[in-house]
This record gives sequence, structure tokens and C-alpha cells, in this order.
Amino acid sequence: MKIKMLLISVSALAFVACGSGSVRHPDKTTKVDLTGKSVLIVAEDNASGDSAASKAFAAAVAQKVGTVKIIPSIPGPAQGISKAYAEFGTKNGGAVDTSNPKALALDEILKLAASLGKFDTIVFVGAEKGSGMAVPKTIKMDLFGAVYDIPSKTVKAAVSDSATVVDTGVVAQMPLKAREITAALLDGIAP
Repeated sequence: MKIKMLLISVSALAFVACGSGSVRHPDKTTKVDLTGKSVLIVAEDNASGDSAASKAFAAAVAQKVGTVKIIPSIPGPAQGISKAYAEFGTKNGGAVDTSNPKALALDEILKLAASLGKFDTIVFVGAEKGSGMAVPKTIKMDLFGAVYDIPSKTVKAAVSDSATVVDTGVVAQMPLKAREITAALLDGIAP
């Protein structure tokens, strides 16, 4: 029984370590400078199903960005907003589709943020349940990130990637995935 569990764990970790195809806007090497910006973080974990993992995910994003100004919870109509804004960057060249329901939900986010201060930039980072077949005892997810400039109403940078984590260690792995996608968003993707 122990050998079987060990083999499953090793297989899962090998699967997790496999690379995937990241997509980034404007390109894979441009860095995002947030110096002097008033940054709000919208971090959402819609993949793990674990509240401790979700909190660790958000804390890791905040640590990487360097601010504690983070929306504590995402209202229902705004769930998935990180994916939408990442796609505005990766698929629309940074132009926001103002008719998209998630773009309309931005007002709810800004109302919630009003008690935290006034912001000119939002960093969206999210994890959504991935599609396709995952190895047993793993969670397949799609990761998204976007830097949204509020005054110009454009996405300055965006990234998407996919990942797989072992479901028994999701609390420890979600912060790692949060840091990785945030680093890819802000620093670019290493060749």
C-alpha cells in the first residue's frame, strides 16, 4: 500500500513539474513597474475549494506585489474577473470589452475597495478549475493575472498559464502557484 501511494505521489509530482504554454501580453520579457502606483490586489482562488489555500494564495500575491491592500472577498457577479481581465490583455491587446459582465462588475470591486483607499492600478490574479483530464489526486487549474490601469481603462500586462497541484498539499502549493503567476505577470516569463 505504501509503495502504491509513493508511486502515485511521484507520478503526480512529475506531472505537476511538466511545463505548460504560458501566454503573456505585451510580450514575454517586458517587466511591469509599479513604483509610485497605488495598487489594489484582487486575488481569487476558484480552483482549490479550500479556504485556507485561498487565503494563502491571496497572501502570496500580496507579498509578491508588495502591498496589503487586497479585496477580502470577491462578490458573486465578479467571480472570474481575474480571468476576464487577463483575457482582455492576452486576446484583446489590452483593450477592455466594456460590455463583458466582468467589466461591468469592476464597479462592485471599486466600491469594496473605497474603504481601503484610492487606487490607480489593480493587479488581478486568479486560479480557475482547469479543463481536461488530471491525474488522480491532483487538481488541474488555469492561472490568470492582469495589471489594469484604472485611469486609461486598459490592461497593461496579462498572463495565463495552467498548472496541476496535488490535492493533499493544496494549502502549501497554492501560494507557490500564486507567486509563480504573479512573477510571470510582473517580471516576464523566463526563456
